[in-house]
Amino acid sequence: MPHGLFRRAAVPVVLAASLLTGGLASPASAQEPVDLCETLAVTITFDDAAYAGGDTATLTITVTNNGPNALQGLTTGSGGGQPNELVWDSSNWGELDSTDDAPGMSIGAGETRTVAGTGLVPATAADYGNVYVLAPFLLKDGSNTCSPAFTAEADVAGKVGDLTGKAVNVRNGAGVRGAIIAVYEISEESPCRAVTTSGADGVFTFTGLPAGHYIAQYVPPHGWRGTEGYSEEAAVGADNRPLTFRIERGASGIPYESPAGCPDIAPPTSAPPTTSTAGIAPAAQGRTAPALADTGGVPTELVPVGLGLLLAGGAAVHAARRGRARHPA
Repeated sequence: MPHGLFRRAAVPVVLAASLLTGGLASPASAQEPVDLCETLAVTITFDDAAYAGGDTATLTITVTNNGPNALQGLTTGSGGGQPNELVWDSSNWGELDSTDDAPGMSIGAGETRTVAGTGLVPATAADYGNVYVLAPFLLKDGSNTCSPAFTAEADVAGKVGDLTGKAVNVRNGAGVRGAIIAVYEISEESPCRAVTTSGADGVFTFTGLPAGHYIAQYVPPHGWRGTEGYSEEAAVGADNRPLTFRIERGASGIPYESPAGCPDIAPPTSAPPTTSTAGIAPAAQGRTAPALADTGGVPTELVPVGLGLLLAGGAAVHAARRGRARHPA
């Protein structure tokens, strides 16, 4: 998926050492116990930025031993099973092979080694817009006291879909028009993908988005504020579900700023709207909206406040996506 890349952080998973070693651990360890979570640094990169289902992906795995002692029999396992998880086996990962007759990688203290590996991109990854690999590392003799897992992710182009949602008055469930919603790609740069506003019934729709995960952020109309935060992770494709932004009467305190990289949004002007529209209804800045009952409507003098403070959230979300997970042995 060229857009909507879902870069997930490694998720902590607690597994027993016997499960992580796949039964390869010998009763007696040849090495002193070592915490691989503290001593090992691994980066995994895909050879291409985007793939199609059925492609064979080549990965580069760079391993650094930051510990004071050499490591013997370093290896990793295998992956697959999730619809967008790379199907791979360590027998295709060079020295990191974990099969019984393979010695595993030997790496000295302070040394960095690089190997190549391959895996199959499942066809179902197109439903998610991405493919990922999650690789746990361990020692074949079972002497590691902690097994870190490292991740990498790449786009899978293919399917597109729609993203829908509604701005709702939390008091009575009525739709509220005039909320500004922006969709950001989940990546290091977090670029803005599209912007729209909620219609008279509170509903908004983004069409033709590539499958994948996004961050949807919103600013309520003038005189309203969010009750559950101002952003939510969204998905197009297999994980798709409608979004609901719950708002209530009250000042949001967010100044107007046109979101960088998004289609232009006209800033507020001095001319109040005369009719309800699904677009942005500008009004005079700094004026106080008349008090209304919570009917789900909006004040006649509607001031859409901008996405300025939300931009920081869009850029910060998923800022370090290739992390590692600690797996206590």
